[in-house]
Amino acid sequence: MKQPVFLLSLLILGLGCRGDNGNSANHNTDALLASSLSVDSLYSLAMQAYEGEDYTKAIQYFDALLLQDSLVSDALHDRGLCYYMLENYPQAERDVRSSMRLDSTYAPGWLQLGMIYTKTDKTELALSALKQSLKLDSTLAPAWFEEGAIYMDLKKVNEACFRFQKAANLGYEPAKKALAQFCYE
Repeated sequence: MKQPVFLLSLLILGLGCRGDNGNSANHNTDALLASSLSVDSLYSLAMQAYEGEDYTKAIQYFDALLLQDSLVSDALHDRGLCYYMLENYPQAERDVRSSMRLDSTYAPGWLQLGMIYTKTDKTELALSALKQSLKLDSTLAPAWFEEGAIYMDLKKVNEACFRFQKAANLGYEPAKKALAQFCYE
């Protein structure tokens, strides 16, 4: 089954995958520095690394943060997003699920879980997670779009176009493109 195209960059931040760029010599120094920083400072550094598309370094900062406070649901969720970007879907799922045990009402968490399930060919679980995200926040345009992409893959064009239209009505550009490509004749 062909995977739907994910446009997570429009949901969170600019994307792309690169590892640590061979900078392993700096990891020990970074770990020592990280252990002496506050949770807020570590979160800031993790997000800077994420924005710079250095997901491995971001994970290291999130790890250090979680050593200080293992109940920070944002850090678990965002570390899960880093693992997702590195295509480590089992670890991404573990982190997102851990985050959601702390805050099960976080709609983007359900969206991310749906995207992980889609990438791992668990279509029914993906649809269930996406429906939960929309139940919590019906204005979450990427969730409408992702549902549409799944229905398009299932050859359920009417259902797909309905969801693309919902996302487009919320201003989601990829949905507008999908409507033009698949739904208008």
